[in-house]
Amino acid sequence: MVLGIEWLVTLGDITWNFDRLSMQFYVHGKKLVLRGATSEGLKIARKKQLQKTIASSVHLSMLHVGTETNTFLLQSLTTHANCQVIPNSIEELLGQFEDIFQEPTTLPPKRQGHDHKIPLVAGANPINKRPYRYAKHQKDIIDKLVQDSLQSGIIQKRCSPFASPVVLVGKKDGTWRLCVDYLDLNQEQIPYSFGG
Repeated sequence: MVLGIEWLVTLGDITWNFDRLSMQFYVHGKKLVLRGATSEGLKIARKKQLQKTIASSVHLSMLHVGTETNTFLLQSLTTHANCQVIPNSIEELLGQFEDIFQEPTTLPPKRQGHDHKIPLVAGANPINKRPYRYAKHQKDIIDKLVQDSLQSGIIQKRCSPFASPVVLVGKKDGTWRLCVDYLDLNQEQIPYSFGG
């Protein structure tokens, strides 16, 4: 079970206590509390099982929810795939086109007739969606990613009536990718396709 942001925003006010590993909220007027699992009652994975899982080169996140005397226990385990060895042929290709694979430091150049546009359906109002709620440590990650992008020049500050929320997506190496949720904007745009 994943406590996704789409579900969390439906709960309204949530009280988190990271010291006690608890999360409290109300559903239909009834108070519910999710409590993090303590070391008591946890099953220990065998070394071979854990090594096999880690060596399988997958990103694994697991959250187990169970009931015990009408309370919920949350147990989680996260592993990340080890960095894979890059074949020599790929290394040579990356070296040959090193300039193409560099981190961008500016926006793409202006190209007459090819600049990106988003045509909206007639009568569509500007899409202005409020940000999702995030825990403080996740908000700090978002702030850092935005600041890094501003400093590198790949995004710019703008005043616009349009606003779409961002979503943090975990990468296999344990770092985060910042993605923009354009779902509402996509529903208001004119479908456009072109061929070559």
